[in-house]
Amino acid sequence: MVENDDLFERGYQTLTKNMPTKPVEKVQILKNYSKNKLLKGVEKSEGIAINLTLKADAKDQWFANVYLASTSYIEDMRQGKINLMNFSKRKKIYLLYNANNLGLNEMNGVSYLINPESNKTVENVGNEISTLSMLNLHQKNYSFGDERTNFNNDQLASINYIYNFKKNWKLKAVTIYNTTENRNYTDSYYRFNYGGTAFANSENKTWKQNNRNVVGKLEISKENKKSNLVFYTKFSSLNEDNDNQFIFNSVPNFQKGDNRLSALENRLVYTKKIDSSQALVAVARYIHQDRPYRFSEDNNLASIISGNPLAKIMHQELNSGLEFGGVKLSWLNNFSKDQNLQIQTGTDLRKHQLSSNLQVLDANNQALIFDHSLYQNDVDFRKNQIFNQIDYNLTWKKDWKLTAQVFNQYLWTEFNQNKKEKLSASPSFNLSYGTFRFGTLSINASKRYSTTEVDNLYTGYIYQGNRYFKSNDLDFALMPSYNAGITYNRGDQLTRNLMLSVSYTKNENYLSSKSIINPNYSFYQSILVNDSSLFMSMLELKRYIKFIKSRISINTTYTQSDYKSSVNNQPMMKTKFSNLKTGFEMKSGFLFNFNYELGYDWNFSFVKTEMGNNNYLNQKGFVNLYYNLSKTVVSKLKYEYYKSGNSNQKNTQFLDFNLNYNSAKYKAGFFI
Repeated sequence: MVENDDLFERGYQTLTKNMPTKPVEKVQILKNYSKNKLLKGVEKSEGIAINLTLKADAKDQWFANVYLASTSYIEDMRQGKINLMNFSKRKKIYLLYNANNLGLNEMNGVSYLINPESNKTVENVGNEISTLSMLNLHQKNYSFGDERTNFNNDQLASINYIYNFKKNWKLKAVTIYNTTENRNYTDSYYRFNYGGTAFANSENKTWKQNNRNVVGKLEISKENKKSNLVFYTKFSSLNEDNDNQFIFNSVPNFQKGDNRLSALENRLVYTKKIDSSQALVAVARYIHQDRPYRFSEDNNLASIISGNPLAKIMHQELNSGLEFGGVKLSWLNNFSKDQNLQIQTGTDLRKHQLSSNLQVLDANNQALIFDHSLYQNDVDFRKNQIFNQIDYNLTWKKDWKLTAQVFNQYLWTEFNQNKKEKLSASPSFNLSYGTFRFGTLSINASKRYSTTEVDNLYTGYIYQGNRYFKSNDLDFALMPSYNAGITYNRGDQLTRNLMLSVSYTKNENYLSSKSIINPNYSFYQSILVNDSSLFMSMLELKRYIKFIKSRISINTTYTQSDYKSSVNNQPMMKTKFSNLKTGFEMKSGFLFNFNYELGYDWNFSFVKTEMGNNNYLNQKGFVNLYYNLSKTVVSKLKYEYYKSGNSNQKNTQFLDFNLNYNSAKYKAGFFI
């Protein structure tokens, strides 16, 4: 927050990375923070907020900063930032424009505005709701950071405005305009040998995607000592164009596609504070989303799946839509500082529609006769639930704490006129004991249910691009899982700390796949399989060593999971995957001009199947050196090392050097 007003909500990174520090007088850390002021002292909150307090001469004044960077004309790499702001008690204005082609994703800090908020807090109704995405025609490279492998051209413009009226009314407005061009390049060699089928493919791929995001959000609120009312409406629009060029075994393939999204979300929240320890919260919410896809791909798959040698192009049209409406009422009672209760009850309705159709065309883009019954979908899925949730927190003898929750739901579903009813209860608890000398020991257990959604229910194949078809052999289902864990924590984060955590999850049933893989394409079908498990453990040690003025951290995690799948009509094959990651980091805290950071990770992976084993080791290391040449000149050297054990690639290394000069007198800085 800036002067107690929240400008960017969950996009606080945008503020901290762009706002100049000179106007800031102090930074307040607010523990047990409640965004809704009437719930402070009523709800059990572990939230932490940061509030920036400005210097007196910076209030109600326009101030700005400009950041410009460029390489030579030959490399043509550049970055620019312009921030203009005015903060007063009554109004706050923040305007920014960011642009770069250095690999930095400008939407990172504000992407939350596109996805609907999904949580079980008292001020929200509707959980596990996300922006519709049935296929993705673009692939990113996640081997390294964005600054290494994100070939982009981003622009982001944003206007954020808050006005506090005299009679406790508040207006907040946020607008976002973003354009992005992303490219990615991959050369790969793929070898397959299983069940009597053996082949090898080489691929050269160039992905190019252009996006345009437009988001607008308007929030109006009124607050007094005993009640408040908050209403917001949000509109978002996405235009996405893909122009991909693939070479498959020396044969060119071309793919063009467009993807459009329009979404509207409204939410109304009313809070009534009954007394100093009790409150009622009512919320209503409506969401509408519509997302059509169109894309064509020129390759030999058209003739293979249709059996017609004249077929040259596959053209697919897909439409998906969502409507959601829900209401919820919550009662909060803070009996004492040691005892807290929340009861939530409500209902919501979701309606999903999905249709798809695949055609084959000749070289003149004329449709050919083709039995596409296997490649058509027309899905209508509805899910209505009545639910309640009880949260109870208890502390006794100062050292013992209990947190218990029960979530109950009664579901009605209709999938292509097939109706079902389901009743489920999801309990969980956490019991902890903690003292300064002993540390904190916590034991937790839970039972959770996940459900199949519309993207698990379509039965006709949808072409996903990249020679990959997907469908499902499922009906609506509840999938229960059980989890138990234990955690021990001792010490503090700054000087010395020990943290040990162990957990085990058991799934009664889960989503897996059966697939048909051959040299030209792959068919994947989701299926429901019984019995899988996941074991996880983590050990973290931190210690500040005084005589070298450095903090050493040692981190070790171990994961083991198992699952079953079927390939090329062979019997279900069980796979056990294990991963051990261990490493260390050191960070200095010298008071003089030189400081350092360094670390190294070893990542062991073990894959065991009935066909044999595959074990490999990935490694990653880094060294950062900082040296202050003077009070105004700072240098930084950054080195990164990567080694991939599951391929024949050579070691990958990066070296960066940065020199900064900052002049307080001229309010300017330069870097190279």
